[in-house]
Amino acid sequence: VLDGLNSGEALVATLHWRREQFPQQPLVGLVFEEEFAALLASRSREGSTLDPKMRAAFDGSVISNRRSGETKSVVPPYWLPALIAITPVELRHRLEAGALQSGSANRWLYLPVRKRDILPTGDLPVLAPAHRAEITAARRWAMEQPRRLEVEQDVKDVLSRYADWLPEVSYGVAHDLTRRFSILAFRIALIHALVEQSESVTGAHLRRALALTEYARHGIGWVFGASIGNPDADLLLRHLQAAGELRKTAITRQVIRDPIRQQVAIDELVRLGLAKVVTTIPAGGGRTTTLLSAISGRALGTLFTSGLSGNPPVL
Repeated sequence: VLDGLNSGEALVATLHWRREQFPQQPLVGLVFEEEFAALLASRSREGSTLDPKMRAAFDGSVISNRRSGETKSVVPPYWLPALIAITPVELRHRLEAGALQSGSANRWLYLPVRKRDILPTGDLPVLAPAHRAEITAARRWAMEQPRRLEVEQDVKDVLSRYADWLPEVSYGVAHDLTRRFSILAFRIALIHALVEQSESVTGAHLRRALALTEYARHGIGWVFGASIGNPDADLLLRHLQAAGELRKTAITRQVIRDPIRQQVAIDELVRLGLAKVVTTIPAGGGRTTTLLSAISGRALGTLFTSGLSGNPPVL
């Protein structure tokens, strides 16, 4: 269990030590944070390598600490699952600027949960005995005879269609956050196949996985609220929706003076499909006018609900 991670170097060093000490065992580390805010604070520090290392780990790449006197590398295969908890308000407050666009945020599957109205006893959570027995048996089965799991063709087809379908029904923050849902769905299906000691990943395994990713997709609005993830873009959108359209000069004078931040905010609204840049040329000639115009029907509140009535590809 890896808790209290505060640097990418610590992550690599811990996994490297584990492989050195137990070379015959699969290399597995569970990132467990009951307070995800602590990990977010660590990875947002200037010079921190925690986020790049974890992104590389998600992609299954080699992760290394390279120093003049010593180099430690963790080479695949390794497994780095993570289980974290945080309130939606704190997540929105702590998430680094640009995390939604950079890929840091969409490597996680955000599952909305509500605290049950029960008195805490302080006991550690325990898996049911039947589940413990199934998982233990599955691990023994996989360790005794390592094998390559097959993937049924219809699973591959549906995952491909799912990946194509998600961008069509999501825009705004949902468009960014669902970009890797097909990858996450396959990994969840793979876990189900392994626990059931199946020789292949089947449609039944994928259906369960899609149920989970679709639950997460429907909860994006609850988790992230009505925010774009860029404070300048949020501010500009509020002014734009109030006015309908804004001249570049008005944006500079009333909203965002800094030309670089202004352009970043405009580009983000255009990318999310919330606004468009319109250039008009007077009929009699003269100076052209550039306007930022709100796209009709694309309010901030619909960022998370667009396409939620749609049905994902089915097996």
